[in-house]
Amino acid sequence: MTAPQKLGLFGGLTTKQIPEAEKSCGVENPREISLQVVVGQLYDVPDEVGLYLSDVLCTSWNAVVDTGVQPGDTVAVWGGGPVGQMAVEFAVVNGAKRVILIDGGQGRWRLDFVKSKVPQLETIDYTLLPKGETVVSTLKKMCDGRGPDVAIECEAGEYSKTLGHTLQRAVGLENDTPESVNEMIESVRGFGSCGVTGIYTGYGKIQPLNMVTHRFRLEDMEKVYDMFNHRAGGMQKIFVETKYSSLPAPGTPILTAL
Repeated sequence: MTAPQKLGLFGGLTTKQIPEAEKSCGVENPREISLQVVVGQLYDVPDEVGLYLSDVLCTSWNAVVDTGVQPGDTVAVWGGGPVGQMAVEFAVVNGAKRVILIDGGQGRWRLDFVKSKVPQLETIDYTLLPKGETVVSTLKKMCDGRGPDVAIECEAGEYSKTLGHTLQRAVGLENDTPESVNEMIESVRGFGSCGVTGIYTGYGKIQPLNMVTHRFRLEDMEKVYDMFNHRAGGMQKIFVETKYSSLPAPGTPILTAL
């Protein structure tokens, strides 16, 4: 790995070659030396940023890349949670001309939250659509009758939108609701792309901290999980603090006591 690559990925060089003369201290064929290393953070990527590189960011990045988002595309994203939010941001980075985010119900607050981070974002609240209108018909109208070029699903399948699927899940007839996937297939343009997600930090093009809204203690996680499960307003993505955590990095949420 070259020095510029290390600077981009880690914020600095991870090792330094010590000249042979200094290593041996003038002793021929030394077998052991002692080095004094300053104790501190090796990388300039804070824990609150690096934490999400192995989960949310790689998931959302692959969702955008695998569906083939191209410059000038119109991209529709279902679900405004952390993965959906980062998929929106990666779509913009990939050159999408328009990005439309679909959400609603208890999670409708996320539409405004994500738009505050990506001002050019367009949104659809499926719970506030006029009578007779659907997500599919609304997207068709917004996209001149043809639909978006790319549709990306970033929702959790256990949240049903309609009574019928809520009842089916309740009696065990289905595990996940297919509603959003059906909307994607019906709304995307002919020969467009649909992507279903599974579960540029180095150069500053993407800011993972945009999705982090809270910091909690590990001891409070039982309460936090209940709040998160009920989609508590304003709670997008959290950082869990343990006794081994570093001090909060600049620009990250302060600790919330429960």
